[in-house]
Amino acid sequence: MQAEIIKFERIKDEFSQLNIAQIGSGINFEPKRLIWLDGFESGKHGRLRGKRKSKASKLCKQIVIPVRGSFVSVVRHFEKPDVEKVFYLANPSEGLYFPPMAWRSIQSVSGGAVLLVICSELHDESDWIRDLDEWRDRCDQIQST
Repeated sequence: MQAEIIKFERIKDEFSQLNIAQIGSGINFEPKRLIWLDGFESGKHGRLRGKRKSKASKLCKQIVIPVRGSFVSVVRHFEKPDVEKVFYLANPSEGLYFPPMAWRSIQSVSGGAVLLVICSELHDESDWIRDLDEWRDRCDQIQST
């Protein structure tokens, strides 16, 4: 499966908007961990500057939802490690799904943004690849098997 934008159910009434993510309807895994990222600041002249380091997970699936604000993500898949796909998210009724072994960066995060990350696995540092060359080597291994 590739990285993709997932649209969640959205119900709007006179007071607010309710965004709904359910297992089997928007979430294709059982969540084991939730993370939220905040504290992103705007750069000079309102330019976007928030960024996270690039990485890939060997096993963990994730969905990143811009609860407030926006972000850009650049993603590579192990099937075509030299091809980048760019996603822009700014709607809390959408999330970006990352399958295992997707090399991703989150960048151009708007000031004041809050990102919610839904994870299929508990944190295990040994699951994460943080070096692009190591990730490419692992991609080669997967494709040769």
